Amino acid sequence: DRIVKYRGLNQLEIAIKALKRAIKEERQTRRIVISLIDPLADLSENSEKMEIPCFTQYWVYNRKENNKWILHATMFLRSHDALRAFPANAYAGAKILEYLAEKTNCSVGTLTMFLGSCHIYMD
Repeated sequence: DRIVKYRGLNQLEIAIKALKRAIKEERQTRRIVISLIDPLADLSENSEKMEIPCFTQYWVYNRKENNKWILHATMFLRSHDALRAFPANAYAGAKILEYLAEKTNCSVGTLTMFLGSCHIYMD
């Protein structure tokens, strides 16, 4: 029962509610963390057989600048094919930020990407 509830969790909706609440209370927050890792599926002692997501976490920060709320985000990628995947990953991160900003009536701020194992496949 707990697994079903966990897997049905809509992290974007929770993030939107948390951001709206923080904004209503006139406070900045650094506690909005969206995780794309599912420990039940993605952690194993035999890691070479796992398809762990490359895009693992997304952090959102609301900041008030000149009486206007702006959302900034940090995106974490465990592994990253810089040649093939960068455009799609950057686009996804930007679209998530735009979506959250639209739903919370904020402006879009910066997107910072951290790459763990950055590489290029030469095939």
